[in-house]
Amino acid sequence: MTQVIEQRSIHNQFPNFDDKEGFNNLLNKLDEHDFMDECWHNEAMPHVAKIMGTEKYPDRALRIWMDWQDHQWSELHHDLKEGQTYYRFNIHLQGEYGDDSTTEINKDFETMEEVLEFVDEFFKSKYHSLLVDQWNEWLGKQGNIDNKEADAQEVITCYTLTEDQKEFVTDFIERWEQ
Repeated sequence: MTQVIEQRSIHNQFPNFDDKEGFNNLLNKLDEHDFMDECWHNEAMPHVAKIMGTEKYPDRALRIWMDWQDHQWSELHHDLKEGQTYYRFNIHLQGEYGDDSTTEINKDFETMEEVLEFVDEFFKSKYHSLLVDQWNEWLGKQGNIDNKEADAQEVITCYTLTEDQKEFVTDFIERWEQ
């Protein structure tokens, strides 16, 4: 007999979550960006994700974590003191799940509106600004590249690069094109 395994979702991974309506609302508002429910019961809270893989990090993803409405149920903020801000949402862009060294963005938010505004800005322009800053920082540290205003395509085609440099530039180009 074949056993049918139901796909993981907030409904079967966090059946007692106190804001399923808010979670579904978040997921629906992010539909245009292709976010998916990636809930897993071993996590502290539900989350949605958009896979933004690169060759180097095929599982790279932008994740939005949504904590419990009642902070007393939160694994992270259950002991929040009066007057402290309860950041219910976290946006995290990471190359490898659980590997902090590949984290590109880690930002907390109080409200869903702030999250949605950040995501819209991220996909419109903010992410490219972050990438430009990252590129300029990396380029400034490369002793064998004399043109400190070169773009990634110029660097990959006009310079002899080490394997590490090739890997960085190739990964950068993939992220830029997303």
